[in-house]
Amino acid sequence: MPKCTCSFKSEIGTFWIRPETGGGWSLNIVSDDEIEPLGYYKSPFDAADDVSTGNTGLGMWDRRAEKKAPASLQEWTKGAVR
Repeated sequence: MPKCTCSFKSEIGTFWIRPETGGGWSLNIVSDDEIEPLGYYKSPFDAADDVSTGNTGLGMWDRRAEKKAPASLQEWTKGAVR
């Protein structure tokens, strides 16, 4: 399992998946320099799946008729842990 942050830049902001201290992964979105936490997951793959299927809890994303999110975490941009 990767121990790096992964990001996906969408039309409404940048989704970030990152490892959390003590285990687990967080999903956040950054828009206009504001960070909004969206949830915590056992795996980064589960978080990426929620983005692609529209189950993030963020209405402006989840209700979009056309989501252009990668279907797989492997297609997200990888970066170093910050």
